[in-house]
Amino acid sequence: MRTTIEQEINDMAREGRHLLRFLTVAGALALAATFPATAQVVTGNPGGNCIPAAADYDGDGDTDYAQLCDGTWHFYNPDGSYLKGIWVGNIAGIYPVPADYNGDGADDPVVFNNGAWTTYDFQTGAFASALWTGPSGALGVTLDYNGDGLADRSTYLNGAWHFFNANGSYNKGIWVGNIPGLTPVPGDYTGSGVEAPTMFDGGAWVRYDFATGAVASATWTGPGKPAPLDYDGDGTLDFTVYDNGPWHFFNDDGTYRGGIATGGGANDKPISRRALQ
Repeated sequence: MRTTIEQEINDMAREGRHLLRFLTVAGALALAATFPATAQVVTGNPGGNCIPAAADYDGDGDTDYAQLCDGTWHFYNPDGSYLKGIWVGNIAGIYPVPADYNGDGADDPVVFNNGAWTTYDFQTGAFASALWTGPSGALGVTLDYNGDGLADRSTYLNGAWHFFNANGSYNKGIWVGNIPGLTPVPGDYTGSGVEAPTMFDGGAWVRYDFATGAVASATWTGPGKPAPLDYDGDGTLDFTVYDNGPWHFFNDDGTYRGGIATGGGANDKPISRRALQ
C-alpha cells in the first residue's frame, strides 16, 4: 500500500509511467520527465519552429523523442542523442500525427496538411503513401474508433467531427457544436478498448458515443490545456490539465487527485496522448 508521494513517484519511474513536458532551456529544447523531478533528457533545438512528436517509432513499446522543425522530422535515442532525420517538407500548417495506422506495432511518421495525410517509412525516410480525406481547413485527429488496434483518421472543423475508413472514404460524422476553443481529446477513458470521440470545452470533457453520435458522458475538471494520459498505468486515459506551470491530475469522476509544479516556462508544452499542432 502506497503511503507517500515518494513511493508513488518511485513506482512510476520503475514502471515507466513518466509524465513529460516540452520546455525551452536557454534556447535549447528539452523533453523532461516530471516523475522523478530530476530526470531530464535534452535533445536540443535544431532550429526553427519545432513541434514535439513523441511516439513509439521503433515498436519496442517505449515512447521515443522526436520533433518536427521547419520540414525536418528529427528522431532521438533514449539518452537524447541524435538518431536520424526525415525531410517532410517545410509547408505552412503541416504538423505531425504519428500513430500505428497499419497494425505493425510501430507508430508511423505521418504528417497532416490541410486534409492530406502523408506517411513516411521510418527506416528509409522515403515517402510511403498519401491519403486525402479533407475537408480543407480541418484539424487532423487520430483515434481507434472501432477498437481494431489500428489508428483511424478523422478531422474536426467548425463543430463537425468527420470519421474516415482506412482507404480515406467517408464513414460518418458527429456534430459536437461549433464552440470557440473546443479541443478534440479522443481516447479510451473507460477501458472499453475503443477510443471514444471526446471534446474538451473550457474545463468540461464531453464524450460521445461513436455509434449513435449522442453525448455519453460529461466530466468537469476545470480549465487549462487538456493533456490526457494514463498516469496510473491501468490501461485507461486519465484527465489532466496543464495550466502554464501547475499540472493538475483528476480521478475518473473529475475530483481532484493532485498537482505538480513544473516551472511554467513560456514555451512549456505538456506531452500527452493529445497530439500537438
